[in-house]
Amino acid sequence: GHLKGDILIDLSSSSFIHHLYAACEFFKHIIVLKVNDRCILELKRWVDTRTGAFDWCHAAQLHVDIEGKSDQLEDKEGKVRSALQHVIKCNLEKENMTEPIDLPPADCIITALLLDHICKEQDDYIKYIRKFSRLLKPGGHMIIFGSLGTTYITIGKDKIH
Repeated sequence: GHLKGDILIDLSSSSFIHHLYAACEFFKHIIVLKVNDRCILELKRWVDTRTGAFDWCHAAQLHVDIEGKSDQLEDKEGKVRSALQHVIKCNLEKENMTEPIDLPPADCIITALLLDHICKEQDDYIKYIRKFSRLLKPGGHMIIFGSLGTTYITIGKDKIH
């Protein structure tokens, strides 16, 4: 509750939305940036309550239970959907990641696990954190979720940074 404002930008990996259930209580508008078309499609399917969309009800249920408002499950999902203003494709290699769209400066940016996926070394982290911070208002905040102390994982024979 210490961070709040008008605009939150979410730059996270995959199409998960767990963190947005809490964020919608403190930010009026949420803008989601995704690098992958499939993630955009999945998230838009959920926002539009289309058939076949992933059911995030379990995450919403956890949030309302924690808040002691178990009877407000549908309200919580509706609040996230109405706060989620835009789902936009971004290109992390471009100076303006959302070109041709210019985003309004955000009060807060959340990046969850994305840096873990795209950065192979510390210089990459620094480069992307600087780039992400350009989307913030002066005095804005960045919340970074990551796997500390992890440089890579292996899946089968593949090494993923």
